[in-house]
Amino acid sequence: MDLKLIERWLARRVRAERVSNLVLAAAAALGSVALFVFLWLAILIPVALLSLGLGLHPFAGVTGVMLSVIAGYCWVRRPITIPMLEVTRFEDTGEYSVLAPRGEHWLRLRSRNQIDPVGLGSFIHDVLFASPLLMDSALAALAFGRRYAMVDVKLCAKAIAVLHASIRRVSLNELENHLPGVNMVSLLRQLWLLDAVQIMSAAPQGLTLTQGARQALADAEDAALISSVG
Repeated sequence: MDLKLIERWLARRVRAERVSNLVLAAAAALGSVALFVFLWLAILIPVALLSLGLGLHPFAGVTGVMLSVIAGYCWVRRPITIPMLEVTRFEDTGEYSVLAPRGEHWLRLRSRNQIDPVGLGSFIHDVLFASPLLMDSALAALAFGRRYAMVDVKLCAKAIAVLHASIRRVSLNELENHLPGVNMVSLLRQLWLLDAVQIMSAAPQGLTLTQGARQALADAEDAALISSVG
């Protein structure tokens, strides 16, 4: 398959991923602000009346509640760890080993002391901290989207061409042999970001193109052929 065709196809996919993460971040940020305003208005009247009953300024109680929610979230917040493929190179053999990250989704946030993720405490946590949760998710989406800026389309396209040419799993060392002089640690981490590439961390380790990616490349090749004939 023509390498330039793979590069154009991959560039479109990477661009789409970056845009989708930006849209997700913007939607989460707007949702966070909207929820904050809604909650502020929802508690404004009852808390203001309670403040007046206690001889305080009507906005003192509202401000206190909002500051308490923000402070409470900062206390229970668990920072997001954006996942990344772990790549190890053994100096004695020159072989590579990969370990795919496991655990919660990168947008999932939980409090420090949460035990039952479907219990009442979890529900109260998610409702009470809905606005800051969304803002945290927006920041996480931006951080994850920036990962796609590190993708070297030309280099990854060469790797995809190697995978496309093989109908079986390609071992990590085979890929390195096809791309001499390449920083394999950086390349594997870039390929892990692409949903077109499946990295198998269970023995025997290796890489392969997903069936969907093969079909998409075939469609792109057909479209290019039709365009050239037309």
